Amino acid sequence: MNTLQSIRWRLPLSYAGIALLATIALGTVLLTTLNGYYSQRERDYLNRIAGPFSHNIEQLASDGVALDDMQYIIDNHSFIARSRVRLLDTDSQIVLDTGAFTGGDFITISVEGVQSDTFLSTGNVVMGAGGFNESQPNGEPVQGPMEPPTFISFFSASGAVPFESIVSDAGGTLSYGPKQDGRPSRMFSLPVGGSPFGYDSDNPDISMTNQHSEEKITKALYNNDGTVIGYIEVSEGPAFGQEIVNSVAQGLVSAGAVAIILAALVGWLISRNISQPLIVLTEATSHMADGRLSARVDLKRRDELGVLARTFNDMAHRVETTVVTLRRFVADAAHELHTPLTALRTNLELAVSETDPQARENFIHRAEAQANRLEHLTNSLLDLARIESGSYQHHTQPINLTGLVKQINEVYASRAEQAGLSLNLDTPSQEIIIEANEPQITRVIDNLLDNALKFTPEDGIITLGLNPQETNVELWVKDTGIGIPPEDLPNLFNRFYRGHNVAAYPGNGLGLVIIKAIVEEHRGTVAVHSDHSGTRFSVMLPKGAVS
Repeated sequence: MNTLQSIRWRLPLSYAGIALLATIALGTVLLTTLNGYYSQRERDYLNRIAGPFSHNIEQLASDGVALDDMQYIIDNHSFIARSRVRLLDTDSQIVLDTGAFTGGDFITISVEGVQSDTFLSTGNVVMGAGGFNESQPNGEPVQGPMEPPTFISFFSASGAVPFESIVSDAGGTLSYGPKQDGRPSRMFSLPVGGSPFGYDSDNPDISMTNQHSEEKITKALYNNDGTVIGYIEVSEGPAFGQEIVNSVAQGLVSAGAVAIILAALVGWLISRNISQPLIVLTEATSHMADGRLSARVDLKRRDELGVLARTFNDMAHRVETTVVTLRRFVADAAHELHTPLTALRTNLELAVSETDPQARENFIHRAEAQANRLEHLTNSLLDLARIESGSYQHHTQPINLTGLVKQINEVYASRAEQAGLSLNLDTPSQEIIIEANEPQITRVIDNLLDNALKFTPEDGIITLGLNPQETNVELWVKDTGIGIPPEDLPNLFNRFYRGHNVAAYPGNGLGLVIIKAIVEEHRGTVAVHSDHSGTRFSVMLPKGAVS
């Protein structure tokens, strides 16, 4: 057998395939769910930052800020949002574009033109439409010389507030020194995630591998009278949960590989548990095919394979019994046929060579008797073969068993009287109806009465009776004959078997075998009881229909 066609291998491969399909299905559902969840997070993030950005752009546009300055502002927005920002006109054509975001995690802001002592005291720098404005905590202008602050660089970091304490708490750095023109300058470097402008940049779900989202949000820009003046588009934002999705995917691959290996191992163990008894059964059937009818399967299991093994053993036992019986039957039949054939041939040869007419006639009569014996034997064998083959199974009909017994009793009454015997009848008054094959039931009663007449001496008594029961009816024949020795009872229904005390009586040892075959064909049983007072045969027949 091809290895791949064997159950031992097909079952593990099937288990592994099921595990693979389950892993793929689970992975597809899980990754699709995670991607959907994080895609929604990305859209929410872009929506959240697009609102303030659009409001700021609308304010700058109403103040008439030039495009160069507007570019600087959207560059700030791009860095703060870690996203790509575009300004579109009313025809959705690109006006300004920050390009893909490639910034780092820190922002550095350089401010010039502020007195050192004033700036470092209680100063506050805030971002507005006009740049940085410096004021005291109470809102009053700072006293002393001051020039408008200017930005030197932007894209090395993202927004911060110039409080030294905030800078320190946020993990940033503060440096200052004189410029070439003598004016003081200050430079602040703060982490984006720790700044007020960092938005969700310190969110652990945000990918830190510079991967960008594929989501895009577009919001309309309006002037003071509500007319659309353009659009702001925020896209290529930070990818949420990308590391998580990748880790889950890698975990699924690893778990799937382990699951496939385990499933294949379990499938191999189960296939071994199944295939091993099948191999034993196959070997036993091969032995049976080779003629070793004693082959049996030794499986101590309670599952279906155990039932199969026990059924096989029962079948093997019946096959062996049948074959042995057939062999014995052939041998016995050959022996039984050989004896009358030899006698027939001998008598015919003597008749041919005999010159005395009277002696020749005697030889011819003896040959005729042997021929009749052969005919009776062969007819009995044919009848037995037909009965055991079930050819009478479908020829049943309702019959009045009471009437049939009375009718047969009348036929045998004269024979019993001629033999000096008494034939009694013991039947109930009501009719007993059974469904059966009438000629075969008649054959049973005839054989029982023939044996009773044959083995009952003169002045003996024979009784034929019926005994109705709840679901069965008992047909019985009792005689006061010679009886059956106890050692003969176990073999009484075997083919060609004759008791030790009947050698002087004619017969071929098939009458009781035919009775037993007919009764069993009608789902009945036959029993015998014998002692010194005589023999009683009991036939139990069901009242129900025979299928």
